[in-house]
Amino acid sequence: MSVSPGPGATLETVAPVVSVNIQNRDTTVRTNSIVLSVNGTAVANSIVADTNGATITYAMSPLPPSGATNTTRVVFTDSGGVTQTNDWSFVVTYKSLDPANRQAGAGANPGFKVRVVQAPSGSNLDNSLQRAEDQLAPNSTIPKYYETNVVDLVINYSQNGPGSTDGYFPDDALIPGLDVAQNSSDDIAMEILTYAELPAGVLRFGVRCDDGYKLIAGSSFADLSTPALAFHNGGPADETFDFVVPQAGLYPFRMVWYERGGAAFVEWFSVDPNTGARTLINDAGTPGSIKAYASVAPAIALESTPNLAPGAFSPETSAVVDAGTKTITLLQSGSQRFYRLRASTALTIDSIQINGGNIVLKYR
Repeated sequence: MSVSPGPGATLETVAPVVSVNIQNRDTTVRTNSIVLSVNGTAVANSIVADTNGATITYAMSPLPPSGATNTTRVVFTDSGGVTQTNDWSFVVTYKSLDPANRQAGAGANPGFKVRVVQAPSGSNLDNSLQRAEDQLAPNSTIPKYYETNVVDLVINYSQNGPGSTDGYFPDDALIPGLDVAQNSSDDIAMEILTYAELPAGVLRFGVRCDDGYKLIAGSSFADLSTPALAFHNGGPADETFDFVVPQAGLYPFRMVWYERGGAAFVEWFSVDPNTGARTLINDAGTPGSIKAYASVAPAIALESTPNLAPGAFSPETSAVVDAGTKTITLLQSGSQRFYRLRASTALTIDSIQINGGNIVLKYR
């Protein structure tokens, strides 16, 4: 009998599958006697039998905690009436976001904050992520030809700009600030900051670039201690990586891309695991694309009371907050009502209007 994952194995995957192969020898396995248990529970599995024996497979669901030990047992009886019990254990690991890093509030200003720094032509800097971080650092000692900051809707840049397709996606934008004729397209470092609105579950992201990159989803943009979701140090990259989102929400992402010499381009996209279809992050032209925001509007709670007695305010749980238009809509209640806002930043109610049976408050 052979099993996968093997005894004591550590497997990095977001889609673990337990497989058991039982070989017929002097006796044959009775397939109706096979019981596979994972972590103490008998599981529904697939059994494929032929003259050589039987193969049992089980796709683990739900996904076990990353790093936890999983115990497995298979019990079966052969044609001679002998019952065998086989036990083993293994560990599944995978990358997972920390739900504590979710941002309170709603996404505002769609897109990415992008900062680009380029050294003077002929600098011949190191081909490494550390060099890129050093180049992006405040008060960097690396000479600077230019530095610029922009907000863009997608990450699809190249040295060739509009009309070019240097990766998977057409219509590349020119790397912000780049003037190839004046200073070549070498020795660039780029920092990309965004809040990605992610659903719960398993996601697959991808990066195609020349040269390297690093992607971190920490507690904030300044959190450099959280291990990278993915990175490529030196040379071109064309990579995808899976990770788990335990709870839906807005998560801060920091990406670093750099260019040493030769071709210069970068794309950041998601991948449908079932079809393989690639979609640029925050591509408004593709339904279902992962949304990304340059900032987060503060979480707002509306409270009201029919009078100003101490402690009389209570939450308006049915109020609908629109961070884009800075309005709050709720059903009218009673002939007199007092309202106040609670948020992490100071807000002011500018106006209150009655529209049909609704009250619309505008704030700033």
